[in-house]
Amino acid sequence: MQPFRTYAPTLELSPYVKSYLVLDVDFGAGLPMNAVPRGVPIFGFSYKPDQSIGWTRHDGTPSLQTSAMMGQTTQTVACLMHGVHQTIYVVFHSTGLHPFLREEMHALTDREYALSDLAWIDNTPSLTEQLILATNTQERIALIENLLIRRLRQVNRFPDRMRDAVRLIESSNGTRKIEEVAAYFRISRRSLERHFLTDVGIGPKHYANILRFRYVMSYLHANPSATWLDLTQLGNFVDQSHLIRHFRQFTNLTPATFLELDHQLDKQFLANTAPVAFIQ
Repeated sequence: MQPFRTYAPTLELSPYVKSYLVLDVDFGAGLPMNAVPRGVPIFGFSYKPDQSIGWTRHDGTPSLQTSAMMGQTTQTVACLMHGVHQTIYVVFHSTGLHPFLREEMHALTDREYALSDLAWIDNTPSLTEQLILATNTQERIALIENLLIRRLRQVNRFPDRMRDAVRLIESSNGTRKIEEVAAYFRISRRSLERHFLTDVGIGPKHYANILRFRYVMSYLHANPSATWLDLTQLGNFVDQSHLIRHFRQFTNLTPATFLELDHQLDKQFLANTAPVAFIQ
């Protein structure tokens, strides 16, 4: 199953928005999913009439609303996808949502909120109706982009302090030492930590660990026959036990056990930096 179609943002939004993921699929009575930490915040806009974004955590907690805002996550969330999903996900860059909210991003970590809680979205009550009435994906994404661009032009933009630091960590797939990152930008580790919590929502070490986890997991999906030695070297782990502890930190499972679970949706999130369709 390939449930997502991926689209690139317009040039003005590209420093902030990584991609749009369009989900249009019927999960029926329920399909178990395990959503690993993404490393990015997300908006989700449902365009199916009279239905919330339909998923339920395995602890029985239902999704909150038609359109939701989700911050950074630090643990894998087991959930049950059910019913028809017609949703457009706005996948922000790690530091991309902060300029729109003007709030400290750590307040969103491991939390989900209704987009209607945001005054600048609540002031557009017809957006959901417009998304439902739109005839194609391009029209729906254009509506969302118009909303984001209006907001971006309303706020006083400021230099993205942590964008370059994030890129430096990403360039090593999370294996670069945080002390090296701080030294490169000539700031203390404590200052780097504070800026990350504000702009990204989690500390630089935690962010780096998520990147390393996802990098190894992506490789494991593509190469199921990979050996422990392969994975240990790929993630720059000290030894096999270090690798297993790293996986347990995010999943409470070993890599081998985790690979047996269903990650159909999450594989699409792993590929969200390579859009296959473009908005003209």
